[in-house]
Amino acid sequence: MKVCHSCGTKVDDKELICPVCKQTVVVTHGELSLKPVEEKKQKKTNPMGTHISSGSGLTDILRSDDSSMLDDGDLYGGSLPSSYARTEIDSFTEKKRKIHVGKYLVFAIIIIAICFFVFTLYKDYNEVKRGADSYEAVVKNYTDAYINKDEKLFDDMMPLYMDFDKNMVSDIYEQNITTKFISFNIEEVSHLDTGEIVVLQDDVKISTSKTVAIQEAVRTKVAFEAEVMKKSTGTYIKNVDEGIFVMIKVRDRWYLDPLSSSFPFVD
Repeated sequence: MKVCHSCGTKVDDKELICPVCKQTVVVTHGELSLKPVEEKKQKKTNPMGTHISSGSGLTDILRSDDSSMLDDGDLYGGSLPSSYARTEIDSFTEKKRKIHVGKYLVFAIIIIAICFFVFTLYKDYNEVKRGADSYEAVVKNYTDAYINKDEKLFDDMMPLYMDFDKNMVSDIYEQNITTKFISFNIEEVSHLDTGEIVVLQDDVKISTSKTVAIQEAVRTKVAFEAEVMKKSTGTYIKNVDEGIFVMIKVRDRWYLDPLSSSFPFVD
C-alpha cells in the first residue's frame, strides 16, 4: 500500500491518484512519516523594516522600476499586502527618477559651461584678429585696404561696437572705392585726456547703445596723396587731402572710430 503525501490516506499500489484528495500519489518504500518541516530560511527586511520571506519575489520587485509586477491579490511567498508594497515601490521609483533628473541637470549645466567657455575663447580670438597693434598701423591698414581693394581689412579696423551698423561701415568704404591711394603721412597727433575719453565713450553709448571701455585715444591729422577720379570725365588726377582720424585702444588693440573721424577725398 501507498500513503498519500497530501492527506495520509492509504492508497492501493496500483492507484496513481488519491481517491480522497485527488492528488498524485508518490510511490514510497516503507511507511511515510508526516512531520512538519520548519522553514529555516533567513528572514529578509523590506525598505520599511518589515520582515518578508526570503523565498518571495518582492525583493526583486522592489529593485525594479516596473510596479506592474505586483498582482492585485496576495504576494507570492510574501507577508505584505500588495497595496502597501505598491506604495513603497512607487516611492522608490520616484526617488530613482529624481536622481536621474538631477544627473541630466548637472550634465546640461556642464555642457552650457563648456559652450560659454568656447564662445569666450572664440570672441577673444576674433578680437585679436581685428584692430592693430598701434594707431600708426591702423592708418597704414586703412590705406592698404583701398590699395588692395580689401574691404575685409577695412572692416577689421573698425571697433566691435560698429557691428551694429554694417551698412554704415560699408558706406564709408564705398566713398573712396575709386580713389587710388599712393601714400600717407601722419602730421599731428594729440592724446585725448580722461575727460575727453569719457565724452567719447558717452557718444558711443548714445550712437550704438553699446558700452565700451577705452584705454587710450588719439586724434591725428593725416595727409593722403592719391589719384582721384573726376566724376564728370572719369579721368584721374593726383590730389592731396587730409583726414582727421580718431583712434581708440580697446583691450590692447587699436581701432579707427568712424563716429568721430572725418575721411579724405569725401565731398
